[in-house]
Amino acid sequence: MKANYKFSNICGTVYRQGNILFTRDGNSLYSPVGNRVSVFDLVNNKSSTFAFESRKNIAAIALSPDGNVLISVDEDGRALLVNARRGVVLHHINFKKPVKDIQFSPDGQTPNHLLREFAPFTLHRTYTGHHDDVLSIQWAPDSSCFITTSRDMTARLFTLNPLEGFRPKTFAGHRDAVLSACFSADGETIYTVSKDGAVFTWKMKDDDDDNSDAEPVASTSRDTINRIARTRRGVHKRNYFNQAGVKVVCTTFHAASNLLVVGFSNGVFRLYEMPAFSNIHTLSVSHEKISSVAISPSGEWLAFGARKLGQLLIWEWQGVMVKRFQISENLSLDGTQEFLDSGKVNDAGINVDLIDDRDGSGLEDRLDTNLPGASRGAGDMSIRKFRQEARTKCVRFSPTGRAWAAASIGWNPFSVHLRPIRGAMGSNTTT
Repeated sequence: MKANYKFSNICGTVYRQGNILFTRDGNSLYSPVGNRVSVFDLVNNKSSTFAFESRKNIAAIALSPDGNVLISVDEDGRALLVNARRGVVLHHINFKKPVKDIQFSPDGQTPNHLLREFAPFTLHRTYTGHHDDVLSIQWAPDSSCFITTSRDMTARLFTLNPLEGFRPKTFAGHRDAVLSACFSADGETIYTVSKDGAVFTWKMKDDDDDNSDAEPVASTSRDTINRIARTRRGVHKRNYFNQAGVKVVCTTFHAASNLLVVGFSNGVFRLYEMPAFSNIHTLSVSHEKISSVAISPSGEWLAFGARKLGQLLIWEWQGVMVKRFQISENLSLDGTQEFLDSGKVNDAGINVDLIDDRDGSGLEDRLDTNLPGASRGAGDMSIRKFRQEARTKCVRFSPTGRAWAAASIGWNPFSVHLRPIRGAMGSNTTT
């Protein structure tokens, strides 16, 4: 008997914290799960987990543009350089400080993460200027410079290599922490998004333009990289989300299609077309805040991670929900140390926990027939409701694979009509 078992997957919640990201082809999604990284195949409906693990929960991950190299950094700043194709750890380094964000340059040569460069783990240059925690970093399309955002309510533009006549440019004017900054496809425009719901558009201007708010710098050669040193940017437009009592939690930008995706603390996300700031779509994922958001390279799919709910949502922004990965609110990685909240398992993407948050008066009168697992009246099975938590002992699938049954301790059966009703015969069976 062979006993050469190897780790394949992990059962439990599908998302804990950190950023999520798509592969280059947009067919797979990387998600931190505790101190490991899981890969979700969106085409074949499969998932797997890399065998490597960090000492603590992973805080940030980054994938090279060619999809061959993955970098994961845990809460203490310990990073692993991994072959993403085979899941093999190539090297490791301890940054000795927590890392908020890490990004590869578009040319794939510099996995900049605010302090160091993997090449191989030699310090390239240290950048200063912010007065508080740095929250994000974004590369310019030509990989010659990058912009960082901070809790000090500013964003700063740096060049990768020292450039004569260049001084780091400061983008100020926000009244709260700047969560993200991003470049347009041509690098001419920069968008900054703050926690209080403000979006500033910064346009590139010549040095002789007196209307600019940025600092003037000396002119240099006609080289594309030197062009940064002889130009400056000023605020072109200020836009606001105008959400009272709601904060921006996460945001991302797709430069090719000028789409800005913003997630709010109330579980709502919005899709805007820039620079017109036109609201294309607004959708509520749940009543919990969205922790992370990612957009596929094609700009067609959006991925959202909700830390408290432990779930991932894959959405096609033109209106079709593609996938929803939601096991439960069980945060135990082995799936046995906590109760499984069966009320969260559904196939329509609606948070059923909303029933429990309401008061008990008149619940049947306010029962929504569109809620998964809850319906009443003719044409279906009388009344069905979700029940309280129950420890699951056994789960079995039917031979067809289209239904499953669960056994638990202290189960209180539902009261349903078993008499067939014309028009109600389908694949659903309740016992």
